[in-house]
Amino acid sequence: MKKNVIIAVALMIIIALFGFDIYTNYKQLQCRNEIMTSDKIDEDTDNFLIGWFSDMYYGDNFNIDDVHKLVTKMNDYNPDMIIFTGDLLEKESLSSDEETAIIEELSSMKPKYGKFAVLGDNDLILRRAQTILSESGFEIIDNRNKVIAIDMNSKINLIGLGNMINGTVDINTAFYGINSEYFTIVASHCPDTYQDLKDYSFDLMLSGHSLGGKFRIPVISWLLANEGSKSFYHGKITDISKILDVTNGAGTPGSIYRFLADPEIVFYSLRMN
Repeated sequence: MKKNVIIAVALMIIIALFGFDIYTNYKQLQCRNEIMTSDKIDEDTDNFLIGWFSDMYYGDNFNIDDVHKLVTKMNDYNPDMIIFTGDLLEKESLSSDEETAIIEELSSMKPKYGKFAVLGDNDLILRRAQTILSESGFEIIDNRNKVIAIDMNSKINLIGLGNMINGTVDINTAFYGINSEYFTIVASHCPDTYQDLKDYSFDLMLSGHSLGGKFRIPVISWLLANEGSKSFYHGKITDISKILDVTNGAGTPGSIYRFLADPEIVFYSLRMN
């Protein structure tokens, strides 16, 4: 009898902790640090730091205090370049004060080599997101590429892809004129675009959209995967030298629950081989 009571109490504690983790970790914004080495990184680009965030979903579960927390963490790291991979807002009904506050916060991030964004499916519906990004100093690069010149000879390619759900993905245009001798980063909201890039040269692809599966439970994560992240919804995938990294995202739309998929922003430090 005593043994059964102990087992029952232990199970109740485990269930309570499980529930507490599910309920609370949607607010536990983490900083994930990654190092990527490559022969394409030289002395001038060595230690180049990329700050990356995705899926902010400003709305009921992500307010201006959360934006401030994200921006503060980003500025503390002082990245050389910032990339946003889509879905800024959860709702269109922002007050003018909220919109101004978001722009002021995002504008306070001032990386030396610029801020760049690709649009998520929400951004294509909630058009105010595009205005906020532009007025905050982000350059939208859907189906375009940029050459980030560190100096005359040291450069990084940045390629943006359109959204495969409700936008247009034009891979040929996005990769046009790219010199594959330079380290190449692809930004795409939907990670499943990765499987269409087998014939293209790049080194690192950054994607969001899936919220890291939201619930990191075998089978359930796959069943809950969104269109655009059915094949790739969590973590890093490597195909030869091409790496896809799918972030958990910073915000949590709809229900507030997450499990083993904490919200995050990510920092990539590029290093010489």
